[in-house]
Amino acid sequence: HAKMQFDTAKEKFKAVSKMLESLKESSSKRQKRFEEMRTLQRQQVSHRFNGYMGRKGHSGKLDVDYDNKTVDVSVALAHHGGNGKKATATTDTRALSGGERSFATMAFTLALGDSTESPLRAMDEFDVFMDAVNRRISMEALLEFARANARQFIFLTPHDVSNAVGGPGVKVQTLQAARP
Repeated sequence: HAKMQFDTAKEKFKAVSKMLESLKESSSKRQKRFEEMRTLQRQQVSHRFNGYMGRKGHSGKLDVDYDNKTVDVSVALAHHGGNGKKATATTDTRALSGGERSFATMAFTLALGDSTESPLRAMDEFDVFMDAVNRRISMEALLEFARANARQFIFLTPHDVSNAVGGPGVKVQTLQAARP
């Protein structure tokens, strides 16, 4: 009788061991797919960030370190000099002007927004430190983004948006000034 119990326990142990190996293999495959997905996501967000920065002739790169939970931002600003176009690169966003930093932040936010799902998005005073040219380019990018995504967007700004063109699915609301 003891031999029969031992053989039964041995068979159960083999079955459990086999199932454990199968779970380990499945977990390893899932971890590998997850790492591949993170790598692709990191590349796509950086590529989109560079694309949004390119609207002003600038370039940018994002380096995401998932292990240390950091994002390093590198921005190369296009400058037009006497001998053509030059780029000045920086990884310290504090070295950027207020408008350049605001534009880079907007590009970063839109690049992330392309990769996330949310039914409602809001940006408050995103253009407060921008000059008129940066504001126009940013507003065009935001409105284009809003038109391309079937979601609700709320953009709050103290600046004049009379030049912003809505279009299908996009309505631009302007409030009267509190004081004349």
